[in-house]
Amino acid sequence: MVRWPGFEPGSPARKAGDFAGLWVSLEEQFLEWLSGQVKAGKLSEETAAEYTRALKKFFDKYSPHSVEELESALTKENYKRHLCKALRKFVQFLKKQKIIDPVFAEELKESIPIKPTKESEVRISTEELLEAWEYHKRHSDEVTRLFFKILVFSGARLRTVHKMLTQFDERRLYILPNYPNIAKYALMERHGTKASLYIYMPAELVNEIKPVKIKEATIRKRLEYGRVNASTIRKWHATFLSMQGIKDHVINYIQSRVPRAILEKHYLDLELEADEAYSRVVDELKKVLEG
Repeated sequence: MVRWPGFEPGSPARKAGDFAGLWVSLEEQFLEWLSGQVKAGKLSEETAAEYTRALKKFFDKYSPHSVEELESALTKENYKRHLCKALRKFVQFLKKQKIIDPVFAEELKESIPIKPTKESEVRISTEELLEAWEYHKRHSDEVTRLFFKILVFSGARLRTVHKMLTQFDERRLYILPNYPNIAKYALMERHGTKASLYIYMPAELVNEIKPVKIKEATIRKRLEYGRVNASTIRKWHATFLSMQGIKDHVINYIQSRVPRAILEKHYLDLELEADEAYSRVVDELKKVLEG
């Protein structure tokens, strides 16, 4: 059996049992480090939480004591992207803490490949989007239709929209005084000059927003129709805004995907640009679902 190199014999991690032992011994320190990554703007809170869940579930199920055992476990898990990304983040932590050396860290990465996504290549047409919308109008419930409309109008991630609706705070949703045809929902509280990101939507949609109780996996499945799903709707939205003449950096802000370092430095300019740009295109977005 090939044992994990990179830490001294007799160390707590070694006694606990190789890579699985490293997790047992260093889980708390890793989670603190991960939190630091979030605060530094290198990782989103949602991604950090996803990595944490994936790793805890993995190490509850498997105890890899060698490279071969790790690869065997990953094979059983079909090399799930989020799991492999989480494991690679743990490897990065081990390297940063000098628990394993850089050479071995790179070797480990080769055993934890990230599968390319076929979905990333999918680009749906407006006709496909409309067909999906017509289906949902006839066959889906009110909650599914609400999610669909918010995704089309905002271009936000499903996870972000799900968080808004399941943890809804009406104080964060408001119609803009300078642009009364649009509304925004603040994704985080603003303290002083601290920046915030928003979910953008038409002003009239405000009356339809209400708290819901549904699992993210459930609504993700319900939204699927042919090639139309939460991810392809997001890509469609970005393409639509681009065709309306909206600049890429403004589209990124509207879709809530600006790196925190840039957001903190330029959020006032970005917010003003995004508000004006979205107010110009929102009527065109509404026309899409009106057919």
